[in-house]
Amino acid sequence: MRQEDKGTRRRGDKETRRQGDKGTSIASSPCLPLSPSPCLLVLLIALFVILPLLRPGLPATADTPIHFYRVLEFAQSWDWRMLYPRWAPDLAYGYGYPLWVFAPPLPYVIPLLLAALGAPLEIGLKGLIIFAVLLYALGAYLFARHHLGWRAGLLAAALYTLAPFALREALLYGGNYPQYLAIGLYPWVLWGISRIHRQASWGNILLTAVLYGAVMLSHLFHVLILTPVAAGYALVELRITNDELRITNIQKRSFVVHYSLFVIRNSSFIVPGLLLTAFFWIPAFFERSYTRSTDDIYLAVSPVTSRFLNWSELLAWPQPLDARAANPWVPFSLGIAALALAVLGVLAIIFNRQTSSRSQTEFGNKPPHSPTPP
Repeated sequence: MRQEDKGTRRRGDKETRRQGDKGTSIASSPCLPLSPSPCLLVLLIALFVILPLLRPGLPATADTPIHFYRVLEFAQSWDWRMLYPRWAPDLAYGYGYPLWVFAPPLPYVIPLLLAALGAPLEIGLKGLIIFAVLLYALGAYLFARHHLGWRAGLLAAALYTLAPFALREALLYGGNYPQYLAIGLYPWVLWGISRIHRQASWGNILLTAVLYGAVMLSHLFHVLILTPVAAGYALVELRITNDELRITNIQKRSFVVHYSLFVIRNSSFIVPGLLLTAFFWIPAFFERSYTRSTDDIYLAVSPVTSRFLNWSELLAWPQPLDARAANPWVPFSLGIAALALAVLGVLAIIFNRQTSSRSQTEFGNKPPHSPTPP
């Protein structure tokens, strides 16, 4: 009888594991284009932004011509005798200009890679935008799925890809594609940090360093924004519970050392990322003194206060576009849907924490079950 019970119990455990695998296969399946996974829905979300780009011509945004000309100039500047160009010979009325010392190259390298395959530069620039759209959707999905599951990942992908600021930059008004590309890489860097926290292998560290370096090579300003955010997220990943904080004075030293090592491990991608991009940011840092980009001139032209929004702009309601204007005004708002879901998300996190702590307390007060007699 005991052998039969053991065999039945083993078969039941196998069936339970199989059912659990079936239930979690969608959430844990990789993003393969041919797999029946939520990633297909993520690509469908991105398709809403990609479809307008399939029409002839480039988006009629403010900065699109600038970056189209820069792609062309980068192609003219790159010669087989140099590894990386520094001088743009056709700018400044033909006198030349050291644009590539200060302008990050990744937004112009990607279109040229497509042009090397035979595509026109117009298609190459559109390919850059489509690539950035896919970064938004897949990156937000992977990052949110890591913490909250695939359903939350789909919601995060829709919110991040279809956010007002993203659509404004990609299609409607802005056209600052280096900035658009850099923001699309944000969730990828945070996803890489979560991989390092789970397993600090050289592969995960190098992957996150490459993603961090890609932000550096896309838009310098956004590296200054991403770095403290990434460092803060590395601390959040430690998941310090209240029980871990209840330590004695004797344990404080080992506690500080233990979590300091965790912080160093989760931030270990920064130094390799800086080393990978040193060919760009070191000349830009040291040669800035030879330009007119001094602090007083820069702050006079572009004051720091103009980089931040007030609450009325941040929480503004959607505005209908004025079809009579060549460049209609679009508010820099977060969007009502994003704000409402953010509030609901915070409330859900608080509720889940209270529920889990209550269940743990009840479980800890229960006496252990006695084994069933054979």
